[in-house]
Parts: sequence; structure tokens; C-alpha cells
Amino acid sequence: MPGIVVLFLFLLVCSTDVLFCQAPGGAAPAADKGTSTASSPDAGAVKPPASLDYRLGPGDQLQITLHGFDDPIHVVRVSNSGKIHLPFLRIFPVSGLTPHELEVEIANRLKQQRLIKNPQVQVTVTEFRAQPVYILGEVGLPGQYVLTETRYLLDLITMAGGVSFRSRKEAFLYRRNPNPTMPAKPGEKDAPADPGALYTVTKVDLSGLIDGKEPNLNIPLQGGDLLYVPQRVTGTFYVVGEVLKTGPLEVPEGGPLLVTRAISMAGGPTKTAKMSKGMLVRYDESGIREERPVDFVAIFKGKQPDFEVRANDVIFIPGSKFKTVGYGILGALPQMVGRAAYSSGGGGEGSGRGGSRE
Repeated sequence: MPGIVVLFLFLLVCSTDVLFCQAPGGAAPAADKGTSTASSPDAGAVKPPASLDYRLGPGDQLQITLHGFDDPIHVVRVSNSGKIHLPFLRIFPVSGLTPHELEVEIANRLKQQRLIKNPQVQVTVTEFRAQPVYILGEVGLPGQYVLTETRYLLDLITMAGGVSFRSRKEAFLYRRNPNPTMPAKPGEKDAPADPGALYTVTKVDLSGLIDGKEPNLNIPLQGGDLLYVPQRVTGTFYVVGEVLKTGPLEVPEGGPLLVTRAISMAGGPTKTAKMSKGMLVRYDESGIREERPVDFVAIFKGKQPDFEVRANDVIFIPGSKFKTVGYGILGALPQMVGRAAYSSGGGGEGSGRGGSRE
């Protein structure tokens, strides 16, 4: 689990449950014993659109119609513990059910108590409270977003400005476990929270989700969900000298990176570039440095074959003013690259940062 996600989840765990189910403005849902009388909506309550996927939770206000009864309509609010109270049925849990599933549950309970032979039940969500969800990592605008209606994973990514070019092909959805296990240490009343026990983690194929090829991945969000989009780590190469953008660049995914494209990624050569006098600096698997002169003019004209750029390669393009200084940089930069690469075992997945704002 990336460090930034662990810290974020720990901060959420250390906060109270109100973070996930309290309404905006500090208005908390009702106590365990629900009410069957209508209540006026407050500023924190909003009306949701009809959705078969919506899961009931604390703070939702329901209109339950029991056809065939003298008093058929009951308006109740789901309590902090996810329960409601109805006449003849007392208190029972509803959190996590869809409205249709609750209809079936109520009908079964009415039949079990022999109150009516063929109960007809209708459940409508008349109000529900906005709930926060979070997105971190390689997206345009990471942070907290508040649900005011039924939303899906793709909606959250869109609200956050989409994924960046540095994102990996998969993301991770952290969802709060409704039945967490937190064993206390001997002598302690309350145990330190363990994010691994409090959350379930689901891998999400971003390509299939965004392209629409796997619509089943676009699941409805729940309050407290955290979507983490990690950074893709395939390696870094360097272009220095007479190009418009000197410095480190990332090797993209999806196939080999040819040197002509690598130079284009650096903005292309300047007017004073000596493209025929280029050089490639590369380290082999044992860390031995290799310098190879390259005629980039011949490569761009197709007279010499294009070649693949590897992680930690340094591409040098001299110029009339840069030649002396450039060779001095070449003498130092590859050594720093080599030390960093081979002291960390070649720069693997663990070298990526936990998430950044684009």
C-alpha cells in the first residue's frame, strides 16, 4: 500500500464515523430508534435521482408505503447505526440494501409475522445526505468530492479532471469495511486502527473503465470511498544540449521509445544544434558506462536505423555555443544516473511517488 494512501487512510480512521455519515453543516442522522412521522428536510438533505444501484445508508430519509394497511405511508430516517423502525416490525438494519432489496426484506418480515398474506411494499428515497469520496494520485485535481446524487467511478475521475499521462493502467479502490476487525492489545480498551483491516482494496483496470470496454467496472460510489491512481514507473531518460527542453523525461508505456521520438519529446533541436555530432551515453547491466557517437541527421533522414531509448540513457546534442559546456555535463550526469539506478536495483516500481497533482 503506497505511503501516501496509508497516511490518508490512517487520518480517516482516526476521525470519528461522523466523517462518513454526518450531513453537511454538522447535522447528524437520527438516533437508533427511527421515527415513523414525517420530518421537515434540513439544509444538509438533498433529493437523489432514481437509481436501482443506490445503497441505503445513515441519514437517508425513506418513504415506505405498505399497501393494504390502514396507515400505509411511513416516513423514516436511517439512523447512525444504519437501522430504521416501522410499526409491527420494530428496529432492523437496512444499511447497504438497495430500495428494492429493502422492499423484499420488509415484505418477508410482514409475511413471517403473518400480518398480511401478499404484502405490497414500495420504498422511495426522498432525501439522502451528501457523503465525501476521495481521489488521490495521478489526476488533474486530487482531493475530496462530495456526492449529492448517485455517482460512479468514472464520474469521480471526470470530476477530478481525468488521469494524467503519468498514470498507470490500473487504479486501486479503497472501500471501508462495514465489519472491521481491530484486535486490542492486552490492557487496552481501544486498539490502534489498522487501515488494512478497515478497508477492502479492489484493483480497477483504468483502460477498460475509461474506454467503456468493461462497463461492469464502473461501479456506484459509496461514502468514504478512496480511489488511488498511482504513477506509472517505467524509467527516466535524459536529453541535454541543443534542444528546446533539456532535462529528464519519462519512458512511456506501450511499446519501444525510438530516439527520434525521444528528441521530439524534448521539443526538437534548436537552430544551432549539431545533430550529426550527437552522442548517446548508456550504462550496461553491470554499471559500465558506454559512450557512442550518433549521427541524428542520418537517422531522421532514414539513412541509419532508428534505435530504442532505454531507462537512464543520456542523449546529447551539441551546438556551436554548447559544445564545451555540454561535454562537461556529460561527464557528470551519467555518473549520477548510474549511481542512482544501480544502487536501487535499476529503479523499479517502488521508486514511484505516491501521487501528485498534475
